[in-house]
Amino acid sequence: MLKQLRKRFVLITMLLVGVVLLALTLVNCFSNYQEQMGRLERTLNAGLRAPLNNLLQIPDFDEKVFGENDHDKGNLTDRFGSLSVVVNEDNEIVSYDNTFIELGADDIAKVATKAISSGHAHGSIKSYDLLYKVQELDSGYIISFADYSVAHKNVTKNILFNIFIFIMGMAIFLLISIWLSGYAMRPVKRAWDQQHQFIADASHELKTPLTAILANNNILLSHADSTVEEQKKWIENSQAEAKHMKELVNNMLFLAKSDGEEVKILFSEVSLTDLVTDSSLQFEPVAFERGIVMETDITEGISMQGDTTQLRQLIHILLDNACKYADEKGRVDVRLYEHNNAIKLEVANTGKPIPPEDLPHIFERFYRSDKARTQHNQAGGYGLGLAIAHSIVTKHKGTINATSSSASGTKFTVTFKHKN
Repeated sequence: MLKQLRKRFVLITMLLVGVVLLALTLVNCFSNYQEQMGRLERTLNAGLRAPLNNLLQIPDFDEKVFGENDHDKGNLTDRFGSLSVVVNEDNEIVSYDNTFIELGADDIAKVATKAISSGHAHGSIKSYDLLYKVQELDSGYIISFADYSVAHKNVTKNILFNIFIFIMGMAIFLLISIWLSGYAMRPVKRAWDQQHQFIADASHELKTPLTAILANNNILLSHADSTVEEQKKWIENSQAEAKHMKELVNNMLFLAKSDGEEVKILFSEVSLTDLVTDSSLQFEPVAFERGIVMETDITEGISMQGDTTQLRQLIHILLDNACKYADEKGRVDVRLYEHNNAIKLEVANTGKPIPPEDLPHIFERFYRSDKARTQHNQAGGYGLGLAIAHSIVTKHKGTINATSSSASGTKFTVTFKHKN
């Protein structure tokens, strides 16, 4: 699927670029064609304006026809040849002016006859590569001819050059689009891999409680004559596994809604001081049972704009995580303070540190750093708590990071940069 998506990306990019390049090519070719035809038209008009009694002397002919940019005495081949012919009412040539056109007297007579006999005021004589204009006089005609072979060559050269530029441009943009498609597909590939991993991990996590529930039910069914009291152990196990599975599903649903921007944040003035204090009091019995010392340093009067429910959930996740992974008779420190117009919440615990290679991944879904923290501690959860915490902090435009070492333990720091 990713390969097909990348091919579509390249195809769409090339189609868009191709349309733009083709449009530019056509505009350039048409503009060049119009320019050449305009020069030919000016040449024909200049021939018609030539003096009838002295056609061989036209001192301003070059400037009138070509203009300053086209006037190049060193390169006569770039100019259009011209021929002005005056014939009387009997179609006999009175005089002519031949400039840059290699035609003899017989050929001049032929082209003049063809132009007059055509009956059109303007046209072309393809056998001589000439355009003509005929203007009727009181006693004959004046015919202006222009050699369009140079203009034809110029147009052809321009078309071939633009075709070359078009092909080269398409080839270059093809290489660029292939490279860009690979670069653009990186986050898509990462999201695709994460989705597959998420599905695999979710299936595995759901499989465990379901297996336990089915096993307990099989035991209950095999002792159908036993009383509820006698089967209480298996019923309680099933109940506990069902609660765990419900918690997992709820967490997965929260993250899915968060990804889809479906989690609505109800902003209001929230006292972080009260939230952190209340949450710390709730976890003190948990810490006491494990022999963990919980110390708090909570600054009074700290508040912010946020969602009370989600911020409470964030604090619970961090405190629950610290109590789970603190070593027995260890320590959990909770600190809330202001620094540089920012609010900081720090939750630290002693215990086995998170390996450096695992730190960049701890906010990923279902990531539990098993080999470092969970395998030796059966209190490990499903690996969604920190992912939810990261999502909540992000929704509140804050940041969360973690540091861990054997000397100082593990510390999570949440920063809300802009105090409201």
